[in-house]
Amino acid sequence: MGRIAIVEFNDVAISANKMLAAGKKPTARLVLDDLGSGSMSTIQTHFKQWQADQALHLPIPNLEILSPDITRAINLTIATQVGEATTALNQTLDEENATCLQIQKEYERLSAAYETQAAILTEIESQYANLTGRAELLESEVKRFATELSNERKAAESARADLIVANYKMERLPQIEADVEILRSELKQANDKAADFSKAAAVAEAKLEAATKHR
Repeated sequence: MGRIAIVEFNDVAISANKMLAAGKKPTARLVLDDLGSGSMSTIQTHFKQWQADQALHLPIPNLEILSPDITRAINLTIATQVGEATTALNQTLDEENATCLQIQKEYERLSAAYETQAAILTEIESQYANLTGRAELLESEVKRFATELSNERKAAESARADLIVANYKMERLPQIEADVEILRSELKQANDKAADFSKAAAVAEAKLEAATKHR
């Protein structure tokens, strides 16, 4: 039989009624085997509801309107049925115990699966925290590298500006040297003229002094 995503009451009732029609005594475990899916706890809940519905449809005889012989026969039948019912109840009790044991196994299996999932979740959370810490560290490193790169870019721009100025000065150096040579030549000429003027002034001063003495 195909897998059933969610077992409903109607699924359990149809399976149990089918067993009754075939002359079998339905049990929760037989219904589970018949459906091929679902949890025992869910099927057990629906099965008990089905049993309660079945009990509501049992006829109850009115013993007051019957004769004593019929009453005794009914009582004998009831006693026989009580004995059979006791046996059936014992069988039902055994079935309930087996069902409870199966439910317990399902619970233990689910508990183990939950613990495994919880351990996996804890490991994932630990890995996430580790990755988050590494991401924050990398982000901090990226910011630091960005700051250093910006500072280096500014330094490079400043060095480039200084280099442009230096290149300009280097280009102007021959002209400056030529200007300096011109200035040196003009200075020499000025010094020579100053020397000539100094000599002329000395001669003039000597003549003046001599003329003053002859008076």
